[in-house]
Amino acid sequence: MATFFGTATNKVDGKGRVSLPARFRSEIERLGGRSVIIGPAQQLGALDGCDVERMNAMVRALDVPGQYTPEQKARARLLLARCEEISYEETGRMVLPKHFLKLAEIDGEATFVGIGSTFQIWRPERYLAYEASIVGDNGESGSLADLPVPVPPGEGGL
Repeated sequence: MATFFGTATNKVDGKGRVSLPARFRSEIERLGGRSVIIGPAQQLGALDGCDVERMNAMVRALDVPGQYTPEQKARARLLLARCEEISYEETGRMVLPKHFLKLAEIDGEATFVGIGSTFQIWRPERYLAYEASIVGDNGESGSLADLPVPVPPGEGGL
């Protein structure tokens, strides 16, 4: 699976063409791909994205008996039905479907935000407001050292 981090804001033209950030492209291409999966993140008013391998892993997990409740499976299937695979050109340019642009109110620019094994695409102003709601008045978001790193089984710890 690809790992996405960092933030980039790119222009979106009138036909919905936008460039996937170079860092994101290099991760996808490292795995032999040249497309992304995009779906709605309606609760945020943004779009979610991932590489094809992550999507395949999620689909395989749905087939594991007892992995999810019937309600969780129903929600996952609805989300899968709303996703689209979008190919991009060698330069990274891709076309976001109009219904996705409308949902996220993206017009003129799009902010790509890497959040691990997935990424999001936001209207820039909306993302800044979302970010501010998380970091609060002091603007402090913590540091990489604050993130927990699980110890793989068998490696032990001190």
